[in-house]
Amino acid sequence: MGWLIEALQSVREFLEAGGYVLLSIGFLTWLMWFLIIERVLYFNIGIKHEVQLVSDNWNARKDHHSWYAQQIRQRLVSHICLKTNFALPTIGTLVMLCPLLGLLGTVSGMIEVFEALTQGESENIRSIASGFSKAIISTLAGLVSALSGLIAINLLNKKAIKINQHLTNTLADK
Repeated sequence: MGWLIEALQSVREFLEAGGYVLLSIGFLTWLMWFLIIERVLYFNIGIKHEVQLVSDNWNARKDHHSWYAQQIRQRLVSHICLKTNFALPTIGTLVMLCPLLGLLGTVSGMIEVFEALTQGESENIRSIASGFSKAIISTLAGLVSALSGLIAINLLNKKAIKINQHLTNTLADK
């Protein structure tokens, strides 16, 4: 139990060193990864059943070649396409916001440094180092969050395209 308290203490110190912007980056990163994990679970568990239902629905039809049948096929594919692409634009937006918040933290940290210098606290190295620390930590957190999310969103986009193309090809062959 002591290791948990030490770990939480380290996290608290890290958040204090990074300032209010680091809390925003942390919240966005948590939200981003919640959505990423939801999409991964959906692609690995939920989509298989839905694709099977669409395939069964299409295979149950007798007519596959009329204009009406092609419109129904297009609707079935579009329905799955919407489900596979759900939350992907939101994840992409969160990925783009993380480094911008890191930059905001950099600017606010540098403002603290300049305030310390203008108030005659140039002898107090701690206040200057605190501003630099806030700037560097928030920049690092924003970039790490964005890079991890960027890798995940690219993989999820590829998976969604693969599923949609596979379903389109499967239904077109029949």
